[in-house]
Amino acid sequence: MPPSVRAVVAGNTLFLAFCALETSDGLLRQGGRFLYWTSIAFAPALWLHYGLVFARSWAWWTARGVASFFVLWFLGFTAIIPFADLRGSDGPVPWWGRLYMMGLSFVFASISACVFLALGRSDVRGFFGRSPSTQPLT
Repeated sequence: MPPSVRAVVAGNTLFLAFCALETSDGLLRQGGRFLYWTSIAFAPALWLHYGLVFARSWAWWTARGVASFFVLWFLGFTAIIPFADLRGSDGPVPWWGRLYMMGLSFVFASISACVFLALGRSDVRGFFGRSPSTQPLT
């Protein structure tokens, strides 16, 4: 497995870990709340993880599309956070809370961008059975 594929698998593993962490937080600290959006995303992410580890061609296409979607998703949240009416359990979110959320969104966007770029490398395309060309897909 090329190093870039290991980076993509690590990015997907990070997403799966956050899904599991949010589910366990809901079960243990939120009074047994189980259904989050990550509960729905966990099964497709696990299926994608299988495809990435076993070098399925569909996993390359899917992971590349999902990574590009998440880059736009998190950058969109970064643009919305300063202007949204955000409230926590103690009232409005302070300015430093907004900076924290924007920083976290930037981190997730950069991880997704790294996954997208790693999937465009010719050794990765060859690993997934795609014909490595001289022109990168990035």
